[in-house]
Amino acid sequence: MNIVTSIPSSLAPVHREGYPFVLVAAAVAAVLFLIGLDPLAWVAVVLTAWCAYFFRDPERVTPT
Repeated sequence: MNIVTSIPSSLAPVHREGYPFVLVAAAVAAVLFLIGLDPLAWVAVVLTAWCAYFFRDPERVTPT
């Protein structure tokens, strides 16, 4: 197993309702990078990562 396949398999996917938040934050980061506001863009990148973490949807096992 190489690193390219091991990283995505260990991350939990984003829940369906979280996609709009993640996409908006990523779009804001991209626009800020394009207009040259790099410090604010990095804040938006951190916000994007936080949104992806907050809206994760891991496999859950119910105890029996």
